[in-house]
Amino acid sequence: MLFNDIVLYFIVLYCNVLYCVVLVLYCVVLYLYIYIALLAVRTNEKRFQCGRPREKRAVLRERKEALGSPSMSPSASLTLAI
Repeated sequence: MLFNDIVLYFIVLYCNVLYCVVLVLYCVVLYLYIYIALLAVRTNEKRFQCGRPREKRAVLRERKEALGSPSMSPSASLTLAI
């Protein structure tokens, strides 16, 4: 009878340890999932932030072209754009 109790004790102990390992792995995966999601959001914010100066430069370039630049002819600006 004592042997059966010891075996049962080790089986329960093994199940508890296995449960804890699975729980820790689940927490690690959840942490990585949240970290990657937040990193993607931050990357998108940086990308949109970088787009604004580019749009501003385009607007300034259009204004400059509308005023006309004496140093460059319109055909020269087309060859540079290509």
